Amino acid sequence: MAIGSGLGASFGISAESTYGTYVAPARWWPGTQFFVKPEIAKTPVQGLAAGRLGPGIDEVITGKSGTGQWQGQIPTNKFGLLASNLMGTAPTPAQQAATIAYLQAYTVADNFGKYLTAQVGEPLTSGTVVPYTGTGGKVTSLELASDVNGVLTGTVDMAFQNVVDTQSLSAPSYTAYGVHNSLVVKLGTFNSEAAITGVRSASVKLEREMDTDRPGLPGAYPEPIMTGQGFKVSGTINPDFVAKADFADRFLAGTSAALVLEWTGTLIASTYYNMVRVRCPKVYFRDAVPGVDGPDVVKGSVAFEAFFDVTNGKGSVEYMSTDTTV
Repeated sequence: MAIGSGLGASFGISAESTYGTYVAPARWWPGTQFFVKPEIAKTPVQGLAAGRLGPGIDEVITGKSGTGQWQGQIPTNKFGLLASNLMGTAPTPAQQAATIAYLQAYTVADNFGKYLTAQVGEPLTSGTVVPYTGTGGKVTSLELASDVNGVLTGTVDMAFQNVVDTQSLSAPSYTAYGVHNSLVVKLGTFNSEAAITGVRSASVKLEREMDTDRPGLPGAYPEPIMTGQGFKVSGTINPDFVAKADFADRFLAGTSAALVLEWTGTLIASTYYNMVRVRCPKVYFRDAVPGVDGPDVVKGSVAFEAFFDVTNGKGSVEYMSTDTTV
């Protein structure tokens, strides 16, 4: 029996080989909060009939799917599956020199054909754990954020073809992991970006635009297809007003810059650290001229949006760990 509170909860995932076909979770992450919930549409059975009052005499299920979310500290291993599901690529981890450090470099591609099973174990107050299992899972967004010396945290949003409570609970098994806790922001030309000073915090959100409402039977909708912009990257940087050339001048002139957000953790080997890096070849800044707010240091909140660079694409996510597979 588990503890009858969130202390006994678990979140785990596995890649599926066939869309919507359950695969028992094989990797788990601790989180601060998470859920897998059914989304059920119902229509009342009704019609004008003398003597009958109210919304109807019954209701039927006309749609069934699901949503999910995980929030927590981004771990230093086993996070590649979610990155791959979002980005649409599955790179072979590249060994760094002759060390145990491996780099996963994810570029943007169509994520059709990538899906997963996710399961949340939710304890009743009695200690009995109820599993809610989502199949046909698609990662719709990933948001990363931290203070300059804070721990990198993330929010992962998911859409599911179906969610049920009839699958058996997979017993969680956690591997040793660390966190990423040093933020560096770099600006400049692509592949020559330089670190800037004065950044207090930053966040970035990577989003997939997909049609998750394709017609089909409840709980058996077809796999979502990429629509709209396909892939969006945006975020916020909170700097002190150290150098107007960093953000304010670019904003006033309407010029772009390459942007890198990089979080590092503990040393793996040699000069290689656990790391998460988001690289945007071309961003434009919004609201980058700060105002004076009392006697404190002048600081601002600068929004940015990534655009497609015809040479270097929309952006990439890099993940350094000891993982030899995604």
